[in-house]
Amino acid sequence: MDHTHTRSGPHDIGGLGSGGIDREEHDYAHWEKEADAIRMLLADARRNLFTTDETRILQERLDGETYWALPYYERRILDCGYHVAKELLAYEAPPDFVAPPLLTALQKRMAGRLVVSPLDGARKNEDLDAMCEICNDAWSNNWGAVPFTQKEFRTVASEMLLLIPKELIQIARVDGEPAAFIVLLPNLNAALQGLDGRLFPFGWAKLLWRLKVKFTRTSRVPLMGVKKKFQNRIMGPGLAFAVIDAVRHVAARMGVKTVEMSWVLEDNEGMRHIAEGIGGVIVKRYRIYERARGGPGSALDPTGGSLAAAGQAAG
Repeated sequence: MDHTHTRSGPHDIGGLGSGGIDREEHDYAHWEKEADAIRMLLADARRNLFTTDETRILQERLDGETYWALPYYERRILDCGYHVAKELLAYEAPPDFVAPPLLTALQKRMAGRLVVSPLDGARKNEDLDAMCEICNDAWSNNWGAVPFTQKEFRTVASEMLLLIPKELIQIARVDGEPAAFIVLLPNLNAALQGLDGRLFPFGWAKLLWRLKVKFTRTSRVPLMGVKKKFQNRIMGPGLAFAVIDAVRHVAARMGVKTVEMSWVLEDNEGMRHIAEGIGGVIVKRYRIYERARGGPGSALDPTGGSLAAAGQAAG
């Protein structure tokens, strides 16, 4: 009788020598815990978006090199039928970078037509509406973009303005037309340190001092955009650099040492060139996963169906 065992996949190691068992306890990264929680939630009796059989089959489809190269929870994400949909990047750069000669030349070339100024409190809603229009237009072709309503944008921006100076919002106009903008936010995590989660009795005063007067040494650009009509013209990079240049001088004056620019789509070559041109380095990758929902078009029948997304942040 032939007792030769044909292995069904790299996970099938029954009867094979595999060395000693690592008994050291180790904690999982935060994103790994989140991935496991999402998986458990999607597989519960009420949602039942995938089954144990789907997980087993998908795991067995992985080739050996991929299976052993992946960390445990990333392997589990693939086991659940997810695949990488998009990667987003976070760059860090100092505000006192040396301006690239090409971008400086572009900015000078537009000097007669270009005006960059901070948000004007006297016409706040007009400026916010212009920023909303630029944002929705600039991001309209980006993967996963969802447009703001005017009310949403005004609400979010008005709440931000309670915490930050208006100079941290810069708007560029070409021949009087709003064409680009940028928003810089302080690192709220740093500003909240030492408050123990309490704003009263004096936590609110410390927070406002740190945001309005002392400011934080690190900050982030959460929103930036250039109207599409300018993006593929020579003005495009010049407009992007113009708002970056305006806000970085304000940041440097306030004592900021590091600015994070994220989420930059991996295939947004224009923005990546600008970020790297001013000395930006990639410090984080945000990996977005997606999979077909259960039923027709599920992981066992990946021919269609709507998509659910899970995410991983990796340093």
